[in-house]
Amino acid sequence: MRYAIVSDIHANLRAWRAVMADIRQQRVDAIVCLGDVVGYGPNPAEVLEEVRKVTDQFVLGNHDAAAVRMMDYSVFNDHARQAIEWTMSRLPPEASQFLSSVPLSIEVGDLLFVHAEVDEPGRFDYVDDVEIAARNFLPKNHFVTFMGHTHMPKVFERSPNGMVVEMMDQNCILDPSKRYIVNVGSVGEPRNAEDIRARYVVYDSDQRSLDFRRVEFDIVGYRSDLQATDLALRPFFLKVYEHAVEGRGAAIMGEGSLVDMRVSHNSAALLDMGRVETVRHVTQTQMLASAQQSKAPKVILLVAAGLAVLGTLVALLMMASDGGGQPNAPRGGGYTPVVDEIPQETEAERLAREAREAMEEKERQERRKERAARNAADIEAQKPFSKREGPDDREVVSLKPDDLPSGVELPQWVKVVEVKKPEIEGAATPPEEEVPEVKEVDLNGVEQIWWRMGEDDNENLVDAEGVLPMKTILKGQRILNGRRKKTNGPSTIPLNGVVNRGAMMLGLWEEHEPSGFFAMTEKNSLTIEGWFAKKGGKDPFILAGTISGNAKGKKGLGWNVYVNKLSGETGKLGVYFFPNNQKGSKAHVVSRQKRILDGRAHHFAVVWDHDHGPGAIHMRLYLDGELVGSQILTPPSVEEGQTNPFRIGDTPWKQRRFSSCILDELRVTKRALTPPEFLMVGNVEGPKMIKGNPNEKNSWESPKNWEGERIPGKKDNAIVGEGVVASLSPAEDFEWFEGALVVGKDATLKLHGDHGVGVLSRPDAKVVLKNGSRLELWETTGKPRFTVTKIGPVLVAGDVEIFAGSSTSQYSRRRSFDGGIEGNGKLTLTTVYKCFFRFNEPSNFSGTLEVSPPKNTEVLSTVEVRATGAFGTGDVVLGRGTRMIVEENLVGVMSEDSTLTLFKARKLKTEEGAKLRLKSALTVRRFFVDGEQMAAGQYNAESHPELVSGAETLTVKEG
Repeated sequence: MRYAIVSDIHANLRAWRAVMADIRQQRVDAIVCLGDVVGYGPNPAEVLEEVRKVTDQFVLGNHDAAAVRMMDYSVFNDHARQAIEWTMSRLPPEASQFLSSVPLSIEVGDLLFVHAEVDEPGRFDYVDDVEIAARNFLPKNHFVTFMGHTHMPKVFERSPNGMVVEMMDQNCILDPSKRYIVNVGSVGEPRNAEDIRARYVVYDSDQRSLDFRRVEFDIVGYRSDLQATDLALRPFFLKVYEHAVEGRGAAIMGEGSLVDMRVSHNSAALLDMGRVETVRHVTQTQMLASAQQSKAPKVILLVAAGLAVLGTLVALLMMASDGGGQPNAPRGGGYTPVVDEIPQETEAERLAREAREAMEEKERQERRKERAARNAADIEAQKPFSKREGPDDREVVSLKPDDLPSGVELPQWVKVVEVKKPEIEGAATPPEEEVPEVKEVDLNGVEQIWWRMGEDDNENLVDAEGVLPMKTILKGQRILNGRRKKTNGPSTIPLNGVVNRGAMMLGLWEEHEPSGFFAMTEKNSLTIEGWFAKKGGKDPFILAGTISGNAKGKKGLGWNVYVNKLSGETGKLGVYFFPNNQKGSKAHVVSRQKRILDGRAHHFAVVWDHDHGPGAIHMRLYLDGELVGSQILTPPSVEEGQTNPFRIGDTPWKQRRFSSCILDELRVTKRALTPPEFLMVGNVEGPKMIKGNPNEKNSWESPKNWEGERIPGKKDNAIVGEGVVASLSPAEDFEWFEGALVVGKDATLKLHGDHGVGVLSRPDAKVVLKNGSRLELWETTGKPRFTVTKIGPVLVAGDVEIFAGSSTSQYSRRRSFDGGIEGNGKLTLTTVYKCFFRFNEPSNFSGTLEVSPPKNTEVLSTVEVRATGAFGTGDVVLGRGTRMIVEENLVGVMSEDSTLTLFKARKLKTEEGAKLRLKSALTVRRFFVDGEQMAAGQYNAESHPELVSGAETLTVKEG
């Protein structure tokens, strides 16, 4: 069953109609509204009426409750309170009566729908961090709980061992062995400066899939609607829009305040619980029915509203005739409640009840104490405290004066006090802690230092070999591998076959003394690389360097690698190099705008290569293995010496507080590495084939050949182990796995039959070919027709081969690369007669691509190029009998620094033997034909008809 789950519409009719148009395209079975339909916005009655037309499934929000006087809205902030009072005057009686009947939560099987929290739903607290989420998993045992209230979409995941982690708001499949709290975001009041679109979620209970939807709506129209009222407020998203799009107003960054109310975590429920249904249990059938539009004419609704009002007046008159009696009226007021007869409690039952209540109260007090202690002294978490507290009651982080590093400013919410432990009568005085001696670090002969984040929980950060401990300035939060099955952070990426046990939420670490090992100098090359993941953000932040973003006044040469936020999920990766003390002497390389603040793991690398050429230093910047920037520097601009310690991490420039960036696998190597040597290509987790038989046509489907006798399922990756020869000849209804296909080192995978190649046509899953591996595509059809194999993204990790299979003169093979090629090695495409290799997508490949027939053969085959950048930055070799057709309107098919090599065939006719048919121009640095380097210049059909046909020209830059 597919649910569309919306929340916090807040009387924004423009956003609601845009979201509803998107919902109609999603084939949902039911719509569930998580409350706060009204409040803030200019169209409360209209929005409520339209939402009720498409669903009966509502839960009560705090603004809904306040609008019908079910709670004291004096706890609201000024804007929210004024909006509620305005809303009260705009809601018709029938709408108020409806909101008064809405429950606090809805339960459908293993799903729970609430507005704000599970722990005490009538309190409307904010589930906005891991600790509060952990508490909200306890009262119920549902697989997924959906909520809103904070206006910030996110996911909390609870493992069977009780560990809770926060996940990004991105589409995913939920693990059935775990439990989840999902915040669906806000339709009408988005509060994320990086993305001010309306938000909601589609959940498929059969597939257990979450789809976080983002919908554009008419913000200018909403502003007009707002200006037509006397509401004195301007929502957060409108301020962002006016600055970012219209260029007026102050810059708005980060998130809008989550707080509508100022409520303590320890407060009791704010809602009049006697007037609201706590949990409404419904079935899927009822949910399906709720998705149908209401057929009731408006006149019926008006009649019903009139009857409801009449009934209310009669009830008030009756209560007045009884002396105004209320359930909580003073004694002696003449009010006698009518109650069912309750059996008298026995003495044993009373004692048991009191003991149970005392135990429950004790547990509540303990939980409150634990939370208060964490809020007061948890410097490890390094978060700014919740905005729920007012300016006069913020809690204090206690630090000793000696704990403060020099030159580091602290946020205003941190006060420095001397911490004294209370003296306990009769207790022995503990000895003073010994301060460990800082030993001088000898880095002579060390070629590489590698920090494996999250390996242990030590105070200092120590590299994998224990060579260089880094003192902690701001302690990062350790994130253990295994907390969630499919994380998007680097904590579950095993790199180069090394088990990766965890990552670190970025803190700040620093050398005790400058070692000089990390200096970018004329004498040595250097490579700095690692993984980071971050969702949005307010300020630029440093990943590593010897000059931090906060130390502009420091002297001496240095460098830093930083990430700069732009808009949405985009940003820039950069490296600044300060070669000397002269003003304006800095050099820098900055990537083009990329999607890097999307919460996913990204690899970065900075290469300082002084071996690039005589009198030149080449500074290169890579993102996810792709060269995104470079600059040539001359040696005279580089001074010797380094006066700054090396740092990992940093506090953002403005807030000077803890950054939520995840950092992992940071490595510094004293030589210039190339992309194949980066910490990028690793082992993929999944079922692994450990045995094979070269003579068996379908060894894949034999459980005995798999580790643990587990054949890959639909949701798995599939791995052919090192040296294994595997074969697969599936039936037409074979259910292919959806993950990556990995062919291990020196392994071979043979795919037989027309259905055997379907595994490759998956645009979202990579085919990983490790060094020495071979992929063979064998089709068995004998029909005289073209057969096509679509190949998804291919990651080349070494020297690998893809063999096109057999062919006859009656039909041809088409192998279509629909996902691009990545990596840096040698990819050999072995052709057969009339074989076509099509390149339909741009590639990030920087190795050598060779297209050739089997040895000692000369058969006609064709390379068809249909995409700009199809060969990345690598070299291309066209073997005997292979020609290349470059289609129209393409630029940069090959890099202008690449080499093109051709081998002519002796047995082919002249017309077919023209190696290049150019419908678009091609430029390369070097050009070889049959091993001979050709002269610089232009080659076309007129000057070299034996090599080139078509209307365009090949330009060669160097002879």
